[in-house]
Amino acid sequence: MDGFLKAHGVLLTLTLEDVGVDRKVAGELMHAGTPVEVRAWARHLPFWIDVRDGSPVNDTTLGHLDRGEQAAIALAQRESALLLIDDALGRREASRRGIGTTGTLGVLSAAAEKGLVDLSASPSRRSALSRDPQGISP
Repeated sequence: MDGFLKAHGVLLTLTLEDVGVDRKVAGELMHAGTPVEVRAWARHLPFWIDVRDGSPVNDTTLGHLDRGEQAAIALAQRESALLLIDDALGRREASRRGIGTTGTLGVLSAAAEKGLVDLSASPSRRSALSRDPQGISP
């Protein structure tokens, strides 16, 4: 898991210009139900992640989403930014608001286009991911 987080982070910094995260979302990474490796990583976020104080979310139309998705959508909307989100409900709401979205597979695809990863190396794994079992989509 730790290697995945580091690799994912490197891909983010090389494929995106600016990586910002709302403080509420960063806090979710420290939740007791989060894997130990993720909590350890989140305690010392890399320099390239800018933790930002988002606007208070007083938008009742976001009530069907959890606080992290609400905060991320509000931040992306305020900053006119691309939103990295894998949650299907959150992606639909962001799209409804005209916010551009990408998911984990989108980051991997962008990295592959830049020659940073070779997605052809594991076609069976790529095929399993593309079936989108957990709402993870490009």
